[in-house]
Amino acid sequence: MVLKRHATVSAAILAAVLASPLKADFVTGLDATGDDFLALRSGPGTEFMMLSKLVPNTQVTVVESYENWRRVEVADGRMGWAYGRYIAAGSPLEDAIFGPELIGTDVYTALRASLRQGPDRGTERRAWLEAGSRLVVIDIQDGWVQVLTGSGQVGYVNTRRISLAPPVVAPTLPSGPTEALLQNWSTYENQSYGTRLNYPSDYFLPEITPAAGNGQAFSSVDGHASLIVAALPLSGAQTLEQLRQHDIENGSYDTITYQPVRDTWYVLSGYSGDNIFYRRVEFRAGQNTAHTFELRFPSADKGLMDNVVTRMSRAFADN
Repeated sequence: MVLKRHATVSAAILAAVLASPLKADFVTGLDATGDDFLALRSGPGTEFMMLSKLVPNTQVTVVESYENWRRVEVADGRMGWAYGRYIAAGSPLEDAIFGPELIGTDVYTALRASLRQGPDRGTERRAWLEAGSRLVVIDIQDGWVQVLTGSGQVGYVNTRRISLAPPVVAPTLPSGPTEALLQNWSTYENQSYGTRLNYPSDYFLPEITPAAGNGQAFSSVDGHASLIVAALPLSGAQTLEQLRQHDIENGSYDTITYQPVRDTWYVLSGYSGDNIFYRRVEFRAGQNTAHTFELRFPSADKGLMDNVVTRMSRAFADN
């Protein structure tokens, strides 16, 4: 079964996540002479994939906290983890920022906002303005901005809903593997069992780690492919052929088209539904353990993924 892509962290991290009351915060404290953006990542750490970039003053809602990281939701629906040092409480736009120099300039709604008849929450709501709506400043009054909307309506929006820059648009996720996504490789290593696997780390993201600590599951950024690497402790009576037959009988494989066997390893590959699978199992000398990885991907991606399979398999055999 192909693993569904989602921004998850390991079971240990999930157990330690501390829920926080929902509150509006904003991005600040970035180095304007450097990259000047805050990375929104798939998990709480720099080793997780960057999903998009948050510019200064981007308003976010903190959903969860883990150590120095915050899981946040942006007004346009993006969600991910960002380093907490660069997230401050409150609104990025204090009243002092709104001076006469902004009259006649463009601003944007950072969050969904009410367009009201007057500069007060108790006045009539004239319209809902979606996040990212472009407005022209007419006047500024005590925490409220009088604006002209693109449809010609005039009304007031609270400054806490206003941004000086349009929200950053999230990048479109790929619909399959690309040469760029398959270019950078990393090494997964299990210190307890000595299992090592090289894999394209821009395409495959780590998923929940098994509780036993004997392996790691990955899913692709497009949600179409999966990868599992694991160490399998064996009883003294188990043989390589017995393990191979067990895999054949229990592997949910529709058709096996390739199954070489050698003294210390075997491979099973073929089709499962619309997917191609590739499973390699290695017995290491002096260890009572089988080291294995299994890769599944859509048949349509065979052209690019064949080279990935070959590289992963050769490196796995050399470990």
